[in-house]
Amino acid sequence: MKKLTPTFRYIVLLAFCCILGSASSQVTSSVDCELHGLVCNVCSQEGVISIYHPGPYVTWPPETNVLEWEFTDSEGNVLHDTTLVDASTVSFSFDLPLTDTLFVSVLHTNDSVFHNGSEYPWACLVEDYLTWEIYTYPNGTEYGSWTLGGGSGVDVSEPASCVDEDQIDPAVFCPEIFAPVCGCDGVTYSNDCEATYLGGVTSWEDGSCVVVEYGGCTYPQACNYDPGAAFEDGSCTFPPEACAWPDTWAAGCTYSDAENYDENALVDDGSCTWGPCSVCVGDLDGDNVVAVTDVLLLLSAFGTSCP
Repeated sequence: MKKLTPTFRYIVLLAFCCILGSASSQVTSSVDCELHGLVCNVCSQEGVISIYHPGPYVTWPPETNVLEWEFTDSEGNVLHDTTLVDASTVSFSFDLPLTDTLFVSVLHTNDSVFHNGSEYPWACLVEDYLTWEIYTYPNGTEYGSWTLGGGSGVDVSEPASCVDEDQIDPAVFCPEIFAPVCGCDGVTYSNDCEATYLGGVTSWEDGSCVVVEYGGCTYPQACNYDPGAAFEDGSCTFPPEACAWPDTWAAGCTYSDAENYDENALVDDGSCTWGPCSVCVGDLDGDNVVAVTDVLLLLSAFGTSCP
């Protein structure tokens, strides 16, 4: 496969980064994640590669930029992985057939940046791939280069942790003022001070938490047991009709005179089996002979009151 020039997209991105470089003192936040894409810095060598990520250059403050890189082959084997702080370029050597594909994933985070007023800190994931392509110089000479597929960034920012253990401090004196707030953990606190220093929650809303109660099956051994149900609504279904016997029930044969009696079984599952009854009248010991032992068995039980 022959191509005349590298994709126009990377030329535009390089020009964009150069323009920002001339005014870097004015960059104070970030640009949209979808505008982030990787650029081949050094990709013309078969076993060495250098990739540039514009994120740290356009996302400020730079000292809190963290990039988690991972490179794998087509079978998922990790060829290189590293975590860099305030660094835009990653380089490494590898041994990979030119017919294979090199997959790259990089997660760029910055806990100091909240893009466009987002309530979540910056997190941008770029996934791309490189293949060895053949290009042609104007004079007709061919050359090879690892070429990116053109992947762009995807915003993967998530809510910060609801509870911050480090801010919990029972020694802090909170005023005895009842101004309830509902913490992000679903707990109602008397005021925002208690939410912060006793609960350690990172966010809350004014007012008590609204608890919605509903009915359901409250029997733990039922097939459709619902631990969140506030009251029993008669909807429970039970094994073996509605579901298989759960291991916690220890189902088995509970009849002691059965051939397959299971002394560990708590619930009878209908699996008990019995041998055929004796047809020899008076054969109490089951040896198919009416003898002295049968008489002794009868005498030993003589006079016993049956319930």
